[in-house]
Amino acid sequence: MTWQPYPDLFSPVDRDAEPVWSISSRALFLDALDDAMIEVIERRLTEPGAPEAMVQLRVLGGAMARVPGDETAFGWRDQPVLLWLITPYEEMGRAAAIEAWTAAFRADLPPAGAATYVNFMGAEDTDAVRGAYPAPAYARLRELKRRYDPDNVFRANHNIPPAVTTSG
Repeated sequence: MTWQPYPDLFSPVDRDAEPVWSISSRALFLDALDDAMIEVIERRLTEPGAPEAMVQLRVLGGAMARVPGDETAFGWRDQPVLLWLITPYEEMGRAAAIEAWTAAFRADLPPAGAATYVNFMGAEDTDAVRGAYPAPAYARLRELKRRYDPDNVFRANHNIPPAVTTSG
């Protein structure tokens, strides 16, 4: 395990010169980081045969938390810490094994609520996408989707389906 400055983690890539890579990731909000959680992180990152993985801890709050959670799509601004588990890989044939390892790592961490950060989500399901937004923000985004993309053309990412209109 080594500490690296952030720019060294994601330096610009010339896609013509380097192989394409992918990541398996999980994100969760934490109230605190205790010794037991640090032990799990250290053990998992250094276990024999572990893929190259990293954990980012982002301290939230401050000016960001002064914006009410229902005023933006990123509404979990009042959470103290965001943990992002990232497992990059280049061998696409190992995708299932890497995903399983990342899921097992996440399972070793404390259970968290449904809230997550949408930009760090992996291959989560519809309920997880809903959990990326507070209920008022999710409803507002569905209404915007209904108005501007009623056919759900833009659905390839973590999809928010258009709101359904009801006739009375």
